[in-house]
Amino acid sequence: MESQRLKKISQTVGAAIASHRVRVGLTQEDVAERLGIGNEAISRLERGIVLPSIPRLSELAELFDCRMNELLLTSSDRKTDQAAAIEAHLSGLSPEDRAFVVDQARATAGYLRGRANNGFRSTISSPDTPSTGQQKKNTKKISK
Repeated sequence: MESQRLKKISQTVGAAIASHRVRVGLTQEDVAERLGIGNEAISRLERGIVLPSIPRLSELAELFDCRMNELLLTSSDRKTDQAAAIEAHLSGLSPEDRAFVVDQARATAGYLRGRANNGFRSTISSPDTPSTGQQKKNTKKISK
């Protein structure tokens, strides 16, 4: 099981490297040349065949103008790392859009928790559905 986890980590770190490389407009050849390594080494990193060393991660972060943790966060299954990754996605959004994303995350988490508990299904809000706070205000009690 540990080898499967390591493989997944390698693949997600590799995907993050590839994504950042593309974001800054570099080819694998460009990165290899700047780091003084072969093209195949970059390809193996991006495909998750090998994990980069810490010094290599530092070089890649410098080259991509990002923090080292940005290359690692997507592979973590730690809640705090995942929360930091979500926080990064929220940056640049308006307060209303952030509230919308939080409502969607809350609804999705509720659905997934319910699914795990004997098939209970809760509803997931669509963009046209009022937010959780609005739903509570609009709910009427039904007497039996």
